[in-house]
Amino acid sequence: MADFVELSQESVSRYKESFASSEYEIYKDTLYVAISEAGVVSCAHDPAILRGAYQCILIHRKSKIAITNWYDWYKVEFINHNGLNLEGIIGNDCYINMVSGAGYIGTITLYHRDEDIYSCQVPFEGHMQGLWDAYCETLNRGQDEAELLKAELHRKEECIHDLEQQINQYKRMLAGIKDIVSEFEE
Repeated sequence: MADFVELSQESVSRYKESFASSEYEIYKDTLYVAISEAGVVSCAHDPAILRGAYQCILIHRKSKIAITNWYDWYKVEFINHNGLNLEGIIGNDCYINMVSGAGYIGTITLYHRDEDIYSCQVPFEGHMQGLWDAYCETLNRGQDEAELLKAELHRKEECIHDLEQQINQYKRMLAGIKDIVSEFEE
């Protein structure tokens, strides 16, 4: 299993380095969201919470100056159970979008195939279980869609089989008509 504490610390370092030379941006903190294999979500501002996690979400926060005011900006990273950092892409056609910055309240929105399925504003700690549950519903939705497609395919196969039987009946009828017509022609 991936070492999420180490991976998250590397991610925080990369994030800080991305604006280290800027006097207009300051790293504030990271919210560490641990997700167990059973789908239970725990949040903390300490990476130790990630010990034993199955996968995790990191929500980095920085302050950035816009003219004369400082505003919070966020970046979301998802690290799956293999330790792959997907930067906001969760899987199953799901991704997370952040709205933040000057004049905006920090908002996370979870999308499934471009459909907004869950949205929440800061503070995020109390909303992460709901976000994860909404994502898990998309997994079930995908399974339900697959089952519906299988049922539709089976129904169509039955229709094709019925049509083949009807075609064979018509062929036999046509053969019988041909025989009758050929008897009259003789």
